[in-house]
Amino acid sequence: MSVTHLKAVKNFTACLEHGGQHRFEITLDEMPALEAMLGPSHSLAIPCTHTDNAVEKTVWATLVDLMADRGATCYYQRVAHHRYSVTCVIPPPGVAGSTGGRAAE
Repeated sequence: MSVTHLKAVKNFTACLEHGGQHRFEITLDEMPALEAMLGPSHSLAIPCTHTDNAVEKTVWATLVDLMADRGATCYYQRVAHHRYSVTCVIPPPGVAGSTGGRAAE
């Protein structure tokens, strides 16, 4: 399993607090459903949502849960066999879709 930050981790922390973009590279085992979802297009936008607590969480699922609290969307692009570049856009606090780091009520 592999999740690689393509920007400094402190940038991810800042994005969670203030909004912004962060880039990752993940392998298919972090999100097995991605292969079928992408199909022949090789790219896909997916709004971040909380993962099922009953399922053993991957590193990627844990990161997506953090971004889901902020209304983020991740853009996945296949870059190699079972490898994906992911750009996540996290809105700043107060923007529609963002809950300011807290779960929506």
